[in-house]
Amino acid sequence: MARGTHDSANLPFALRGVKFIDDYVANPCYLIGGITGVLMIAMGKNVAPFLWVAIAVYLVAMALAYGVYTPLLSRQIKTLDAKGSGNPEYQTLARRSNQVGVTIGLLVIIILALKIFEPPLW
Repeated sequence: MARGTHDSANLPFALRGVKFIDDYVANPCYLIGGITGVLMIAMGKNVAPFLWVAIAVYLVAMALAYGVYTPLLSRQIKTLDAKGSGNPEYQTLARRSNQVGVTIGLLVIIILALKIFEPPLW
């Protein structure tokens, strides 16, 4: 994405690459993560409170990924193809897409921190 941002000729390729990774790597991994999280809780006798918090944060991240980021990325690609990278609508979509991506990344870091540190929440 950085190369595409600096050289607009590479931007369509970069966005389509991100879309491919989103559709065929990230989104399936979200599903696998959810399944393994549920299995981890189901197999445990005493479910630690941090796991419930991690699952809740995971559900928020997954909802953002499927409900916001994926459609936003599709709109960003369509707008780029139709209007170009200098268009204000494209710029707004790109900024929003970056913000949502960073938010999802932070939520994933929170989930990892909950599992690594296993804080006593109550």
